[in-house]
Amino acid sequence: MGISTSYSKAEIEIKEAKLKQIFASGLHEKPLKIGDPLPTAIGGYVLASVGDYSFGTAPANKWNVGFLSSDGWEIVNIDMPQATQFIPAFTTSTFPLVSTTGNPIQRTHENSIWQLIIGQTASASDIPGSNNNGKWVKLGSIKTTSIPAGKNLFNKNTVIQNQYITANTGVITSAQGNFKTTEIIKIDPNASIALSGLPGIHNALGYIWYGADKATKVGNSYIGSDLTSAVIYAPANAYYLQITVNSGKTDEVYNGDTIQIEINSSATSYEPYIPLITQINDLGISIEKVKTDPLQGESPVNITYFNENVVKKSELTFESAGKNLFNPDNVSLGYIDINTGARMSASTYVRTNPIAITPNAIYVSGLSNNHNALGWRINDASDNVIAKGYPAGTATEFLIDASQFPNAKTVDITLKTSRNGDSYNPGSIQIEYGAAKTNYEPYKKVITAISGYNLKSITTTTTSVKTKGKHGFLFGDSITATAGESGTPITNWPSFAFPIMQATYTNFALSGAHIEDFTTSSPRQKFSVQIDQAIATGLQPDFIVVSIGVNSLNVADNDYAVTMNKVLADLDITKVMDAMRINLRRLAENFPNAVLYYGTPMQAMKSEQLTMRKIVNQFKLMAQTFNFKIIDAFEEVGVIRDFEILDGPGRYLTDGLHPNLAGKEKQGKYYANSIINQYP
Repeated sequence: MGISTSYSKAEIEIKEAKLKQIFASGLHEKPLKIGDPLPTAIGGYVLASVGDYSFGTAPANKWNVGFLSSDGWEIVNIDMPQATQFIPAFTTSTFPLVSTTGNPIQRTHENSIWQLIIGQTASASDIPGSNNNGKWVKLGSIKTTSIPAGKNLFNKNTVIQNQYITANTGVITSAQGNFKTTEIIKIDPNASIALSGLPGIHNALGYIWYGADKATKVGNSYIGSDLTSAVIYAPANAYYLQITVNSGKTDEVYNGDTIQIEINSSATSYEPYIPLITQINDLGISIEKVKTDPLQGESPVNITYFNENVVKKSELTFESAGKNLFNPDNVSLGYIDINTGARMSASTYVRTNPIAITPNAIYVSGLSNNHNALGWRINDASDNVIAKGYPAGTATEFLIDASQFPNAKTVDITLKTSRNGDSYNPGSIQIEYGAAKTNYEPYKKVITAISGYNLKSITTTTTSVKTKGKHGFLFGDSITATAGESGTPITNWPSFAFPIMQATYTNFALSGAHIEDFTTSSPRQKFSVQIDQAIATGLQPDFIVVSIGVNSLNVADNDYAVTMNKVLADLDITKVMDAMRINLRRLAENFPNAVLYYGTPMQAMKSEQLTMRKIVNQFKLMAQTFNFKIIDAFEEVGVIRDFEILDGPGRYLTDGLHPNLAGKEKQGKYYANSIINQYP
């Protein structure tokens, strides 16, 4: 009799890996195909072809392999469950079930996966594991251990069959018949235990109290015949209870869906057992049991208390599985003080608890249009405030640019204030990475760690880029600044570029800045002062981006050749090209290990095109003299002067000079691409 078998390529690879564990060096690497010469070397062989082999004495199902020993061929069964799709329950199946090579049948039953042997047909009476006439093969078991998350301590799925507790002696007896006893149940010393939903007809139902070791009997008694409910009282040294719930009496009707065992002085309305998984097979999950909700006395645990006492104590770590970082369950009644950044309590306000973030732009949307100032704070790993602020007016959406804070770890945001008419709708709020709002997506939560053991996250992993984890210094004017003089956040190209670059930055740019020194009310509007401040930090950045010049388009002072013919002592920092040489030289001198970039001004209606191109080319020459890599926004960013309007909104500029949101995004993506591509 031949061996008939069929495998897919993937199944062969899985089987080979399993066989290598079993047979070690005794596994032959080359799978056998029909027509191959009869093997003579002892060891395991993967049967790779469809059809009948000319050796062997037993049929092979999809998990069998040939093994040649000194006694001849034998069949080795490999227990390798591999579900490739959803496996329905046996009890909900439509019968008959017919298993063929092209349509193998798998079903779940009593926490196990079963496969109907190829060629077999099963009816509803062919139950896996009992009276199946050899039709079903058990592929693998799934065993879970749980504790009750609700008030009902009775788990019908763990009842011990054919066992009862003798009423007077407390002796556990095994006997065939309609006997059922609970597993050992955790209770509290001196607790009142209410039982209800017992069979209407039964003999005395014995029970045992156990000590803290779950083994030493510290008492026993029984519930009288035919009582459907009772209250029993735990001794002071009792920590566990075990009780018979079906006594085997004639006409006794057991219903596991009515029985309730609860810690209470009297029975309450029935609630099904709610399991909280503490162990899967041999893998433990550390979760502490919640006794009761002190806010509601002896009533069932409410969601808030459950989250506070079970989820936190179980050491479960969550993260967002989607783009929306806002978890409606992670809020408090209160607000962030706009002046100090302090977390304040107030019953008419709503704020988030700290949300884990990376140093990137954070966009908040879906808020009420009738609110007071919505304070926010960015925190470091020690929960110290490193930045704070609030959006202007009654904005329904706003940007928090955390990309300039490399040590940013969490953010708190006020979502609702006490203002009349202000409303809180968690179903509309979205907090996401990026500098602009995208379509709303509800919060999706995934467990990423249990008791410190990491699980594989389902969130998308961003492809690594060369600038990932790097830190940059930024210098420039209003087109680069991400904050005003007072610290008010501003959305600009860095808000779009740095999430792409996966980098962080310190921004010294300020609106109105010039290359040359000039008379100004704000010292930081001088490029030289921005450099002074950068040097004073004592930090050495990985890269530097200078994007300045649109306020310094002075024809008379912009001749590269004239400046380069001067000795250093003759340079005048109030002259544009002289100042550019002085300032770029200082950056190259003080930050010798930084990768240097110069971003040119974009095309604009504020300046005559040919003159501006000539001056920009002079800027590029000076930057290249000090080995700055060029980000040629004038020629390549995509802002074209002919499509813009002087002092009015055009395609990408709001007034012929400053970019609108689409222009900022376009500039940011171009800068990111240019910086990454030129990064060594």
